[in-house]
Amino acid sequence: MLIEKVKIQNFLSFRDQEFVISNHSFSLILGNNEDSSSADSNGAGKSAIFEAICWCLFGKTVRGAEYDEVINNIVKKDCKVIVDLQENSTKYKIVRTRKTREGNVLLVFQNNEEISKPTISDTEKLIEQIIGMNYQIFVNSIIFPQGAVQFFASLTDREQKEILEKILGLEDLSIYQNAAKRQVNMIENECLKLLNRIEVLEEQIEELKKRLSDLKKDEQGWSEEQNLKIAKKKGEIDDLKKAIENSSDESMKIHRNLHVLERKLEDKEKIKSQIEQLKDLVIKREKEISILETNYATLDNEQSRLKSNIYKVETLKKQTNCPLCGQPLSSTQINKHVNEIKKELDKVRSELADIDVLIGASKVQLSELKENLRIEENKLSEFERLETSFVDYKYKLKEIKYYQQNCQKEITKLKKEIEQIEQQENPYGHLIKQSEEQLEKKEMEVLELNQKYEGLSEDLQYYKFWVEGFSNRGLKSFILDSVIPYMNEKVNYYSRVLTDGAIQINFHTQTKLKSGQMREKFGVEINCEGGGGHYNNLSGGEKRKVDLAILMTLRDLVKNRATKEFNILFCDEIFDTLDESGIERAIELLQLEAQNGCKIFVISHDEGMKEYFNDVILVKKVDGRSVLYENKS
Repeated sequence: MLIEKVKIQNFLSFRDQEFVISNHSFSLILGNNEDSSSADSNGAGKSAIFEAICWCLFGKTVRGAEYDEVINNIVKKDCKVIVDLQENSTKYKIVRTRKTREGNVLLVFQNNEEISKPTISDTEKLIEQIIGMNYQIFVNSIIFPQGAVQFFASLTDREQKEILEKILGLEDLSIYQNAAKRQVNMIENECLKLLNRIEVLEEQIEELKKRLSDLKKDEQGWSEEQNLKIAKKKGEIDDLKKAIENSSDESMKIHRNLHVLERKLEDKEKIKSQIEQLKDLVIKREKEISILETNYATLDNEQSRLKSNIYKVETLKKQTNCPLCGQPLSSTQINKHVNEIKKELDKVRSELADIDVLIGASKVQLSELKENLRIEENKLSEFERLETSFVDYKYKLKEIKYYQQNCQKEITKLKKEIEQIEQQENPYGHLIKQSEEQLEKKEMEVLELNQKYEGLSEDLQYYKFWVEGFSNRGLKSFILDSVIPYMNEKVNYYSRVLTDGAIQINFHTQTKLKSGQMREKFGVEINCEGGGGHYNNLSGGEKRKVDLAILMTLRDLVKNRATKEFNILFCDEIFDTLDESGIERAIELLQLEAQNGCKIFVISHDEGMKEYFNDVILVKKVDGRSVLYENKS
C-alpha cells in the first residue's frame, strides 16, 4: 500500500498545503518557528504532516486529538484532509472534513468512484479493510512519535507485557477469559435455577393429577344436567306444535266460511256499479229538469213582455200621433203591429206548453230513478252485514296466524336454546384438557430441563476449560513463548547494526527464582560488553540504541500482524542522546529500511543531519501559519 500524497486544509497550523510523499525516499524534516522567540523549530508544525494522515484515516491524531480539536484555531472552520493511496493498479482517495459546508464527512473513492458507507463509523471500518490495519497497529508501525514506546526496556515487566499483548492482540484473551468466567457463573446459576425449577414442577405435577380426577367427576354431572334441560325444552316444543296444529284446523273452518261469503259478495260490485249508474242518471235528469225549468222561466218572461207590448200598442189607438216620432198614427198600422206581436206570443205559448210537457215527463222519470236507487241501496246494506262477518273472519285469521307465528318463534327460540345448550362446551372438559395439557407441558418441561441441565453441565466443563485456556498459563503463555525467538532474532539484528554486537538483548517469559523454580514473568535481559546488565545502568546513548532496536523489533512484529504493508515511516526526534557514531548507525539502520522500499521521514531540530538524507523538507511557521517547503538544501 503506497501513500502518494496528502492535502491539508485548515488542519492544526496548516492552512492549505499539499505534500507529495511519492516524490521522496529518505527525507529530513526541519522546522522554523518565526512566531516564537523562545523556540527555533519547536511548534513549527513538523509533526502535523503525519498527524494529518493519521487523523484522515482514523479520525484522531497520534496525540489523541479528534473532532474539532484539529481545526485551525484562527480560521475555526473548513478543516479538510485528503490522502491519496495506491495498491497495485487500484487508487484510493480518503477525504475527511470538519465544519465545512458539507458538514463533518468521511468519503472513500476507489478509482474515482465513491464507495463510502452510510455512516462514518462504517466508513472507518471500510478504511481499515482497505489499508489492512487499525489505528493501534498504524501508530506502532508507521509512526514513531516523540515520547512513544521507545522506553519499553525501562517499563515494569507488567507494563512491558501489556504493550506486547496489545501488539499481539492478546489483550482480547483477557476479554475472552472474562467472558468465559461470566459464562461459568451464568451456567452455574442457571443449573441451580434448573434444579429448583424441576423440584417445583414435580410438586405441581402431583397436584395436577389429583385435580384431574376431581374434574372428570364434575364433567359427568354437568353432562347429565344439560341432558335434562334439553329434554324439558323438547317437551315444550311438542306442546307448541300441537297448539299450532289445533289452530290450523280452526283456520281451515274460517277459510271455508270466507269462501262462502266471498261468493255472496261477488254481486256487491255489480250493485255498487248499478247504484253509481243510477246516481249518475238521477243527477243527469235533475240537470235536464233544471235546464227545462230555466228555459220555461225565460219563455214565461218573454210571454209577459209580449202581453205588455200588446197592451201598450193598443193604448196608442187613443192617440193621433206617434209619441216617439210625432207622425200621425192609423188604426190599421196599430192593428198590424198588434197582430205581429200576437203571432210571437202564440209561438212562445206553444214552446211553453212543449217545455211543460217535457218537465212533467222528466220528473216522472226522475222519481222512477230515485225509487230504483233506493231499492239498490237497500240491497247494498245487506252486503255490509256480510262484509262485517267477512272482516271478523279475516281478523280471526290474523289472530290465528299471529298466534301461530308466536308459537313458531317460541319453537325457534327453544330450538336455538337447545342448539346453544348442545354447543356449550363442557367447562370441565376444557379444564380437564387444560389440566392435561398443563400436566403434559410440565412433564415435558421436566424432561427438557433435565436435558438442558445435562447440556449445561457439558457447557460448564467447556467454559471452565477456556477460563484456564485464556489465562496467563494458557494461550497467552503459549503465544508469547512462540513469538519470543522471532523477537530475539530481530532485536539482536538491529542491536548488531547499532552497536556492532556490543549489546545483546533478550526477551523472556520466565524468570528463575533463587529456589531454582521457574516463574511466569515477562522481561528484557540486556548484556553489555562494558558490564552494564540492566537498562537503568546504561548510558543515555546506550539506552537510545536499545530503545531503537526494541522499537524496530516491535515495528516488525506489528507489521507481521498487519495484512498490508505501508511504504512509509515517520520518526520524530529519535536521535536524542545519541553521539555521532550512534546517529550514523541509526541512520544506517533507517537507510537499510529505505533500500527495502520504505519512504522514511525523520523529524529533527538538528540541521547538521542534512548530509545524511536525500532531501530536506522545511516547515516554516509565520503569523500562526505553517508552510511546507520541499527539497530544501
